Amino acid sequence: MSEGWRLSEGRRLSLSKPLIALVTGAAGQDGIYLSRLLADAGVEVLAGVRAEVSRLVAGAPRTSTTGPPTDAPRTSTTGPPTDAPRTSTTGPSAVEVRAERASKPRGRLAYLDHPRITVIDLDITDTAAFAALLRARQVGEVYNLAAQSSVARSWDDPRTTAAVNADAVEGMLAAIRHIRPATRFFQASSVQAGTSSPYAAAKLAAEGAVADARARGLFAVAGRLGNHESPLRPPHFVSRRIARAAAAGDVLDIGDLSPERDWGHARDHVAAMPLLLRLGSPIDADICTGVRRPLRDLAHAAYRAAGLPPEEYVVEVGAGPRPEDPASLGGSPDVLARATGWRAQTSIDALMAEMVAVERRRLESGVEDDASYGGFGSAGGFEARR
Repeated sequence: MSEGWRLSEGRRLSLSKPLIALVTGAAGQDGIYLSRLLADAGVEVLAGVRAEVSRLVAGAPRTSTTGPPTDAPRTSTTGPPTDAPRTSTTGPSAVEVRAERASKPRGRLAYLDHPRITVIDLDITDTAAFAALLRARQVGEVYNLAAQSSVARSWDDPRTTAAVNADAVEGMLAAIRHIRPATRFFQASSVQAGTSSPYAAAKLAAEGAVADARARGLFAVAGRLGNHESPLRPPHFVSRRIARAAAAGDVLDIGDLSPERDWGHARDHVAAMPLLLRLGSPIDADICTGVRRPLRDLAHAAYRAAGLPPEEYVVEVGAGPRPEDPASLGGSPDVLARATGWRAQTSIDALMAEMVAVERRRLESGVEDDASYGGFGSAGGFEARR
């Protein structure tokens, strides 16, 4: 560790100087945990979300924009972004900073209700809007977590996947280099990068953009994340589907359970991001547990947590993984551990026990999102403190 972040003897994450950080994709699982971690450590966080998400702030004013809605990625008609930031031709900026929220946020934004977190509208494909934000605020760190995150959907819409997951990264890095070159940049990549899908290809291209920016003098790093779950996953993710079925006492029949993944907790994984970004020299690293286990183990852990015998509730059928779904994926945390001391702290049993407990609360209350579901305050053993 060097400037900015410190790891204390108690494995706490603390900040040694004032900082403004931008987190894109802040309404997603990772963005929520990271924004809360940074804010608890004393960082002023600009939490970038899609416009459709920010409207969930009851009564909050909103600046209208012309052209496509900010939640719909705009596809360039002239190829990938050039080295110079693009000039917006769609009217007013797509970035809207809210210094104060008019009332208590609801939905996903309930998790971002923190005095040091400011929610902003941000379309990462609008490079001009991103550049305007860099000019307006002294942003010291950018964590790009926004992405089209579905591998299956990437086959249906490879063009949008490339625009969001690759072209937008090039645009942001170009803007940083021209406007605020001291800003440090973290790119959330995936152990899927390099496998066979449009999603993987876009993630690999983004890693290439990071490497190119680093060669041009920027402090830019990519973290390849293994599978990381939490109670804040959206309902369609397989971990949430498993936890919901176990909490409800339903039989689980979701097909083949043999694919192996490196399963971890999102709370642990995001704790590695500022540590990686605050090293003396930039390096890329895997952020994962280093252990691959089949989806079957995730399901069995959930039913054990629910007090139900997995052999009676988990039905396994299917001829094997889909062609685009690799049989085994993972990585090694060794580079990251040597550089920062980080190691994943949460077992698969503890992960699923937490998820099942929250699903039971959702079933009992009928409330999908509540700030208490996040278990904020401890991040993979790196307890955040100011």
